[in-house]
Amino acid sequence: MIRNIIRDVVRDAVVPIEGWAGGGDLGPELVIDGDFPDNTNWTEGTGWIIGSDVATHTGAGGRIQSSANLGTTAALIYRVVFTVTNIDNNWVKVDSAGFVAAEGVQRVAAGTYTEDFTCSGNTFVAFYANSTNVSITNVSVKQVL
Repeated sequence: MIRNIIRDVVRDAVVPIEGWAGGGDLGPELVIDGDFPDNTNWTEGTGWIIGSDVATHTGAGGRIQSSANLGTTAALIYRVVFTVTNIDNNWVKVDSAGFVAAEGVQRVAAGTYTEDFTCSGNTFVAFYANSTNVSITNVSVKQVL
């Protein structure tokens, strides 16, 4: 009896899990210039430089964020995808100063990463690097439908 109830609840539930990049339909792309052709749609914080289709952090800890309004809505779930192309004994993460309600995972190796977040109400995406020699590109934000 209990097993059937649990099975029915799990089968019918839609439970967003912070940081889980599961399946699901996605809305349209919200980031403008996520491949960093220039700094028109990004605000470079301390130590960040945009060029050659990447955003590179070369100083002490600092943040970069989109300057265009993403049109995100509080309490909805959004998928953030980004590629770390270079990293040297440091970390980079999706930062809670942006639209996400919780910090992203500290990424310490090159690769493409996918994380789902609940929107806090802000309308921009931000990344934070703790030190030098970190490059990111191909930033994408889409609502999980």
